[in-house]
Amino acid sequence: MKIKFTNLIVVSIFAFLIMNCGTKYIELPIFAGGSGKYDDKDKSGFKDGIGTEARFWGVDNATIGKEGNLYVTDRARIRKVTPEGKVTSFAGNGEFGFQDGKGTEARFKNPVGIDIDSNENLYVADASNSVIEKINSEGRKTVETIYDSKIRKITSEGEVTTLKIKIQKSPEDKELVDFTFYPKAIAIDKNDYLYIVSYSKIYRIRNGIAEELNYKNGSNIAVDSSNDEIYDIAIDSKNYLYVIHEFSSFYKKITKITPDGELIDFLNNIKPKLNSNNLAETTGIAIDDKDNVYFGDPFVSLPMSDDFAGTSAIYKVSPEGKMTVLINTYLDEDVKLAIDNKNKFLYILNPHKSNISRIKMEENKWNLTFQT
Repeated sequence: MKIKFTNLIVVSIFAFLIMNCGTKYIELPIFAGGSGKYDDKDKSGFKDGIGTEARFWGVDNATIGKEGNLYVTDRARIRKVTPEGKVTSFAGNGEFGFQDGKGTEARFKNPVGIDIDSNENLYVADASNSVIEKINSEGRKTVETIYDSKIRKITSEGEVTTLKIKIQKSPEDKELVDFTFYPKAIAIDKNDYLYIVSYSKIYRIRNGIAEELNYKNGSNIAVDSSNDEIYDIAIDSKNYLYVIHEFSSFYKKITKITPDGELIDFLNNIKPKLNSNNLAETTGIAIDDKDNVYFGDPFVSLPMSDDFAGTSAIYKVSPEGKMTVLINTYLDEDVKLAIDNKNKFLYILNPHKSNISRIKMEENKWNLTFQT
């Protein structure tokens, strides 16, 4: 095992050097937030303002409304960013807790996922858990994790409420009990049904009832059950789910799930044909109103061919399976993406730099892959 691991590292480094020869990179322009530089003491925080005058703490996830307003989960706040770059605190005040209310009167614990429905209502996955130590009669200590996560709803006027969600106790017992989960991401389909990712499982919420998704060709999305964490989820206009999940200790995959539960390796049928369908550090995925799929990978993951160089970039895959490079750029490991369909912008959330970048989604405008 040690020999294989060493060979993998050597091959990866060699591939990195080969693939990046002649590739030119574009530095992502900062649309809102600080410089992100390590020596910038004022690179993060809570500060409203215009563009680079504003400050964010984390920019973990985002969604976009019909008018192009960007809503960002930022520690214990939801920030609103207009297409002109004006940043304000839309809900929450930075204090931790579960408290409903309007605007900054509300409190959030740890908002990690966000999406918006057809009526411009925001839904926020507010994660929380606690560890309780117990000592039994024999004096042995045990540890129990209690999940107390919530789904928060925010109206277009900023009114925050907490959803009450139930789930069937077991397949045999139809009694409804409180739904407990620890969210990683959420998404909303064209029917305004909510999907929640909790570790390796996906739940669909309909009429306040949670149901775990079942798959035709496998009980779990991941191949290795010890590495099955799901990082992000997106849904296209046909209600196909696209899931980024861990595939092994080194790789991630994008799995496409049909409405009837069939699992499809998304990168298996794209053009140009790849030598491997595994990705390195892909954690964010987004889909536009034409069902083009976008994802970014900050490390070498896709092999070079005669007409395609896989490297650190943001990729675009058309509904027909044609893949192009939207922009070659150095990315954070945990980048998330959001698409403004009205104004044709792609937003890149840089959590480690506490800022947001924005580029125009014009075909080949940023594509410098083939220049040497």
